[in-house]
Amino acid sequence: MTTLQIWLALVGLTLVTILTRGFFLLWGNRFELPESVQSAIRYAPMAALIAIIVPELLINKDAAEEGVTWLNRIDFSQPQFWAGVIAILAHLYLKNMALTIGIGVVVFMLLRAI
Repeated sequence: MTTLQIWLALVGLTLVTILTRGFFLLWGNRFELPESVQSAIRYAPMAALIAIIVPELLINKDAAEEGVTWLNRIDFSQPQFWAGVIAILAHLYLKNMALTIGIGVVVFMLLRAI
């Protein structure tokens, strides 16, 4: 790539980033989402978090063989599964996110050491 192509790529990527991330800010208060979209977006962060965390807690990465379905790869003996369960129970009881994270990490480290 030439120097001009690199600079054009950087400027183009910068403009695309500004437009996609600042789209709603550029229009100000004149652009409002419908109530149905706003209520659906309310659940997006939790859905994304669940989609990231649940496979980490349930699926055994060592059993990732060809032809093995995800259902057959679920392993309840993994330390991360039990640390997640205990962290969820701790959060339901304590309602403190910092303590939940701390308890989950400590339980995971203890179970992994055993």
